[in-house]
Amino acid sequence: MWSVNDYFDHEFDGDVESQADEIVNEAKNKITDLIYESVKSEIEQDRQNYERAKERADELQKECYEKSEKINTLEIELKRTKEELKRKDKEIPQTPFALGDEVWVPYRKYGDKGEIKCPTCNGEGYITALTDAYGTLKCVCPHCHNDWGKTKAEYDKYSIERRYIKSINIFTDKAKEARFDYGTIEDKSNLEVKDYHYVNTVTHVYSTKEEALKKAQEWENESKKKAEEKIFGEKK
Repeated sequence: MWSVNDYFDHEFDGDVESQADEIVNEAKNKITDLIYESVKSEIEQDRQNYERAKERADELQKECYEKSEKINTLEIELKRTKEELKRKDKEIPQTPFALGDEVWVPYRKYGDKGEIKCPTCNGEGYITALTDAYGTLKCVCPHCHNDWGKTKAEYDKYSIERRYIKSINIFTDKAKEARFDYGTIEDKSNLEVKDYHYVNTVTHVYSTKEEALKKAQEWENESKKKAEEKIFGEKK
């Protein structure tokens, strides 16, 4: 019958066992050292990454602060500029018209004049008289005396036309009184064309035909009155 002791070598050398333990311990130490060095390297790498990240974070924080200061400065400057523009805008005279608006313009008709004539000689400067002794005589008009400018006088006639505003110019005199000059064109399709050869600059423009007609009639009446004063003299 066999026993467990049959499997053991009771003559096993103890030195061999000791050497095996040393080999195992040496292997364990090497593995430990390798693990330590590896972990140490990773820790050092993490530390360096952290330092770089911290340094970059500090730089970003500094940049944020500087940009924040710039933004604050720009906001203050923007607010100041808006206030200045608002103040300037109040100083700029406002016109009821805008570029592209359709308007009615009174104008003087060239080559179409009205005429006031001396009522006595009908602008001839002379009258004829039938006498018994001398027959028909031609005499100087007793009213105008055939004086230059008193036999007949011309006056301007006015009409209106529809035009479109292409440009607006503002002029201010020393008293800060504003005057607007409107560059107008006849053809609406030329509003976007960079050609100002056909632009007629006027001061008086009106949004309605009736207003323009009223102004045209006013100017014509003024011109006619001056012509009548030359013929009949100023009314007292």
